Amino acid sequence: MIQPKNIEWDRHPLLEASIERMGVPDDMAIQATIFSEAPAGGSTGTSAAVTVALIGALDRLTPGRMTPHEVAYTSQSIEVDILHQQCGIQDQLCSAYGGINFIDMFDYPRASVSAIRVSDALWWELGRRLFLIYLGKSHSSSKVHEFVIEELEGAGPDCKQLVDLRKTACLSRGTLYAGDGPEYGGAGALASRPDQ
Repeated sequence: MIQPKNIEWDRHPLLEASIERMGVPDDMAIQATIFSEAPAGGSTGTSAAVTVALIGALDRLTPGRMTPHEVAYTSQSIEVDILHQQCGIQDQLCSAYGGINFIDMFDYPRASVSAIRVSDALWWELGRRLFLIYLGKSHSSSKVHEFVIEELEGAGPDCKQLVDLRKTACLSRGTLYAGDGPEYGGAGALASRPDQ
């Protein structure tokens, strides 16, 4: 049980900090049960998804409702401001909005989210062809962020890795709008070509 003003997180810091941030009405007690077949630390955004779900559930206990954007920003803020971890915003936005989205991070952590509507046939095709392969070793996303920041620090916004990443996102969006599954699969390779 989390006591008010408690900053000594126990076994589940992200969950405990989320409950601390959102609060529980004085006349209520909660029990949260969380299960996922996706392993923690497996690069699937599980921590963001769990935090977004918990914040959304706790928000239902109080008057007023947070928007999906507010839920995502609150989730990200818990990792960054309370737990002092490096954290993006895209996983939280994906979890809060669901579906396929184009996320434009125009001023971190501020971002816009545009839904990408695809045909049922393409939904089915993506579900049939996309696989997650887990190699059995978990990692800390915060440590990965720290490594990437260190590697790219001082490189500026025009470094090749960031330019290619931006191109990949835009090409992927275009191929999905066009309903072209094979081109979607090759968007990353296309983005890194010098003529693109």
